[in-house]
Amino acid sequence: MWILNAIIGGYFIVSIAFMRLRKTEPELERPYSMKDWRTTGVLVIGLSLLFFILLSKDAGLLIMAS
Repeated sequence: MWILNAIIGGYFIVSIAFMRLRKTEPELERPYSMKDWRTTGVLVIGLSLLFFILLSKDAGLLIMAS
C-alpha cells in the first residue's frame, strides 16, 4: 500500500512543479506545448489528493479490520 502512496505523492509533487514552472517561466522553450495547462495541472493535483485520501481511508479500514 505504501508504494501506491509514494507514486501518488510523486504525481502530486511533479504537478505542483509543473504548474510553478509554467507560471514562473512562460517563455521557456518546451518540447511539448499544451493549450490548457492550468486545467491539466489542477486536475492532476485534485485527482492525486483524492486518490491519496481514498487510499488512506482504505488502509485505515484494513487496519481496523485486523
